[in-house]
Amino acid sequence: MMSTNDAERARRNKDTVRHFFRLLEAEDISGFVQLFAEEGRQINPYASGLFPDGATGRKALMEYWRGVPDLFDGMRFPIDELHCLEAPDRVFARYRGELTLKGGAGLYANDYYSTFRFNDAGQILEYVEIFNPIVAAKSFGLMDQLMADGNEEKAMPEQVAVANTVARYFAAVDGREWEELERLMTSPFFVDYSSFGGGEPAHLEPAAILAAWRQLLPGFDQTHHLIGNLDIRVDGPQASVLCKGTASHHLDGQVWTVIGSYDLQLRLDDGAWRVAGCRFLFDFQTGASDLAQKAQERAAL
Repeated sequence: MMSTNDAERARRNKDTVRHFFRLLEAEDISGFVQLFAEEGRQINPYASGLFPDGATGRKALMEYWRGVPDLFDGMRFPIDELHCLEAPDRVFARYRGELTLKGGAGLYANDYYSTFRFNDAGQILEYVEIFNPIVAAKSFGLMDQLMADGNEEKAMPEQVAVANTVARYFAAVDGREWEELERLMTSPFFVDYSSFGGGEPAHLEPAAILAAWRQLLPGFDQTHHLIGNLDIRVDGPQASVLCKGTASHHLDGQVWTVIGSYDLQLRLDDGAWRVAGCRFLFDFQTGASDLAQKAQERAAL
């Protein structure tokens, strides 16, 4: 349980996130940037070479955001979920961007996941913006650039496709989309959670893995897998992705968070990338670690 002081900080930081999006919708960029600490930064892990990777410091953030309202005839950012993580200085948001393009060119709509990290004064130290780069590229007419031959630095079409598959895989886990997960997994599938006490590594059929997950994941109220810092290597029909991962598990108002890295192997199968293996590299955990047992008991009911 959080202390009274931590609970107050958590509420304050969540209110700041709500204000963050209200200022964007009002196109008050100056006020928006002032929510950041002087050394605050924005990180865009899926910029994909088409969009800025982010900005560090208020001056750079002002330059980054100054011209954004000029691109649209209105911006809305409805929040679907807003949670304070185990530490009160970290907030998770799932929201949607609904931006009306200039000149009647239509609507740019994308789904977003973001984490916010605050200092003791309640200023934003770090804002991570995770979005689907394919949707963004289509909306802004950048697909030709994305798919351009011979432009590995900017286009990297296979790397983007691999990243998109990894994002869909973890989204399907959190959404309990069992059929979609089985479609995204190869047969057999290599699984290795031995660093976290998950038994010996093994090659298993996806149905067997999903059967085990069905006995645990539905017992949580929600789970959220946040991934970032993707190191993607593509070698013909094979690919590997090493990324940081934070998995938060929510049950009856309590949170159990597991932090580590994922080492994923992918294979090109009939023109589509599929995940062929997942090895979890455990770093540390925080919060109510007994939630796993409670979730398993609840899922069995």
